[in-house]
Amino acid sequence: MSSGTRSGVSGQTVINHFGGKEQLAAAAYDRQSEQIVTRRYAPQPGDVPALVEAVVDDYETTGDAVIRLLALEERVPSLRPLLASGREGHREWVATMFAAPELVPELVVATDVYTWKLLRRDQGLSRDETAAAILRIVQALLERRTR
Repeated sequence: MSSGTRSGVSGQTVINHFGGKEQLAAAAYDRQSEQIVTRRYAPQPGDVPALVEAVVDDYETTGDAVIRLLALEERVPSLRPLLASGREGHREWVATMFAAPELVPELVVATDVYTWKLLRRDQGLSRDETAAAILRIVQALLERRTR
């Protein structure tokens, strides 16, 4: 049974409601973005272990889908604004929550979805091992700053 049959609404009806596939993708992205912001901004700014836990929790939910979207970015131009917004949102989160303006580029990389993917999917680490590895990277960056 297809998902359209289970919901009682055809796929075409959903697309017609939103105006097209691109608009449907944008609406889904907007809804997901709200949930991401809620999860990521829940910890106190500067609570590095909690911030890493929040971003890893986010990637456990959204990471695989985001990686798939990133892979389509060059072939599907309508995804570019959505992904650019996601990148900017991640950068803003890092700048706001880590309060280390001189390290924003490095912290963006340390907490990026590709970093999560490399550790979690490519290296086969568990969720907790992935969080611990990202925490070590972030802490090393922050400790270097204070020397």
